[in-house]
Amino acid sequence: MRTKNRGQGSEVRGQLRPNNTGHRPLATGHRQFGFTLLEVIVSMAIIATALVALLSLQGRSIGMMESAGKMEGARLLSERLMGEGELKGVPNGEKKGTEGPYNWRISEIKITPEVMPEGVKALPGRQLSLEVSWEEGKRKERLNLAEYIYER
Repeated sequence: MRTKNRGQGSEVRGQLRPNNTGHRPLATGHRQFGFTLLEVIVSMAIIATALVALLSLQGRSIGMMESAGKMEGARLLSERLMGEGELKGVPNGEKKGTEGPYNWRISEIKITPEVMPEGVKALPGRQLSLEVSWEEGKRKERLNLAEYIYER
C-alpha cells in the first residue's frame, strides 16, 4: 500500500524514498552519520599544532647535524695537526693557522727537570697542546687537546 505526501517523499512499508527533489527527507529519530563542522575544525587545529611541532623538531635536527659536522671537521683537523706535531715537532714552539672555518694554534713545550715544579720528577719529553676554534652562529666553539710524548 502506497501513500504520497507532498514534499515529504513516499513511504513504502516503513522505508523512506527520495522525493521529487532528489533529496532524502529528514526523519525524526534517525541517526545522521558524519562529522559536525565543530568536530572538523577541532581536529584540523590538533593536526596543525602537531605539524608545527614536527617542523620545529626538523629544524633543530638540521642544526644539530650541521653542528656535528663542524665538530667532526675540527676533530679530523686536530688529528692531522697533532700527527704532524708528533712527527716533525713544532718550530719555534708555536704555530698558528686558519683552515676553512677553523682557527688553530699548536704549541710545544720541552719537558726537562728545569721546567717542572720542585720535587716533581720529570721524564724527558715534550708536551703538544692544540686549540681549534670556530664560529657556530653567535657562539664560539673550541676543541682543546694535549698530548705528552716521552722520549727514551
